[in-house]
Amino acid sequence: MKKMIVLVSVENVSAAEKVIKKAKAQLGLDKGRRVLKKDNTRILFSSGIIQKSFENVEKLAKFKDYDMIIIPVYGENVKAYPKIHDIKIYVNNQLGFSVFICAVRPNPADKDVDDAVENIFDIVTANIGL
Repeated sequence: MKKMIVLVSVENVSAAEKVIKKAKAQLGLDKGRRVLKKDNTRILFSSGIIQKSFENVEKLAKFKDYDMIIIPVYGENVKAYPKIHDIKIYVNNQLGFSVFICAVRPNPADKDVDDAVENIFDIVTANIGL
């Protein structure tokens, strides 16, 4: 399996929390846990929007040992650094991750959240066979 990262592009923290919480539940990850393990595969669910934790992309190197990472990021319309484009380039070129972007509307309705969760679920299950 090639290493993958799913960037969940959001406009606010509330949308990120809704999507990540629902995705973790749908994949069977217990509340409070961040790592899903199956066989020798480890999937990390980042607990918050990455730009709030890291001011530069090189700090993402700490995730290089995971097989898949699900990370909420601010979309291009939000003034936050590093930009989603910089994150995408770094994790692909420097860490060797394939990149998928799952965009969530600002102030998402339940259906928007469900659609994003379904996309994450499909990506994860297709690649690790849950």
